[in-house]
Amino acid sequence: MTTSIAHPQPVATVPVSAVRIASMLRNRGQSSQDLANLSGKDLTSLATEDAEVSFMDLTTLAKHFKRPWPYLLVDQVEEWRAHTHDHRTMGNIRVSSEATEVLFDIVDGVYGLLETAAEVFDHAGAALPTTPATLVVPAAVAGRSLRSYLGVTEAEQLASAERYAALRLWGHAVQAKGIFAFQRSMPDAGVRAFSLTVANQSAIVTSSGDTPYARVFSMLHELTHLALRSSGLCDLDRRSAVESYCNAVAASCLLPHAMLAEAMESEALVGDPVRDDMVVRRLSRRLGASQAAILIALGDYKLVDIELLDELERRRAERRPKTTKGSGGPTYYDVRISRAGSRLIGQVFEAVDARIIEQETAGALLDVKNHQLDRLRERWREVHPPNA
Repeated sequence: MTTSIAHPQPVATVPVSAVRIASMLRNRGQSSQDLANLSGKDLTSLATEDAEVSFMDLTTLAKHFKRPWPYLLVDQVEEWRAHTHDHRTMGNIRVSSEATEVLFDIVDGVYGLLETAAEVFDHAGAALPTTPATLVVPAAVAGRSLRSYLGVTEAEQLASAERYAALRLWGHAVQAKGIFAFQRSMPDAGVRAFSLTVANQSAIVTSSGDTPYARVFSMLHELTHLALRSSGLCDLDRRSAVESYCNAVAASCLLPHAMLAEAMESEALVGDPVRDDMVVRRLSRRLGASQAAILIALGDYKLVDIELLDELERRRAERRPKTTKGSGGPTYYDVRISRAGSRLIGQVFEAVDARIIEQETAGALLDVKNHQLDRLRERWREVHPPNA
């Protein structure tokens, strides 16, 4: 009788570059210690030395970094594909590694969407504004030019002053120019919005945690960056020259001097904190603009004393809402529509109907499962009827 001896099967391994792993950790605000206990294993050494890892460990790493496993086999530093300007100021800091990781994935994800749009959709792309071309253009002139470019009249603005109506009005105007308007959850406190241009495609991304009025202001701020050809990460802080300029242009576009001055005729600010804060809130609701935009415009037009304006701004910043979630909250499909924006959704469904792309590609672009596409299309038509 012959006894067979079982020999252990060799475990397949693949080489992983420490340069790649270290850069991926760095981009996400992580350290090697974040690899200390992945599926019960200590993989911290991968950030400092090249190694052979099992396929199981490779897929574990891929899941951690939210990337397909072949992405980790590249023996090169991972660089941000989106070459964004960082317009944030020293007054803003990253609050956690989690926030930084989310920011990296959001920016890279939007870059990928624009890259796909440039390849798949048969459109000329974004028709970006040409004024202002430099910071030398007076903010008031640039603001008038942007408003003319968007074609939003004062009558339309006053008729759509309710916060979500205002967001739809300006969002539609921006997207009508071929610019994608996305919303994302950005827990990094140092980023309020950003803009990107890839090939002939451009996008403005605002924070879903901001109020609708604040998102309108952010869109116009980012539109100014696109006009300047200086898209990037923004905190809308006035201590940076370019951020201050973009704020001033956005406020001028949203609140023309004559419109604001007329509204102020019956809303005098007298230095009483309670009354003055109520006046600012009323102006915000009446004109369909954020309180921050109201205060910026009042200061730029010199309609309010600087000391009083500083007090108004200090109190506004203290009561700034942290979230816009209500008691019921939006539906799943409303969130998908807000994230993708009506322009991208429309182009995706056009491409599906023309058999340019498959259902799987459409689902990936809109971040939904294939079986959810029909319901998404129904809900999108409910809130964005044809010729609306």
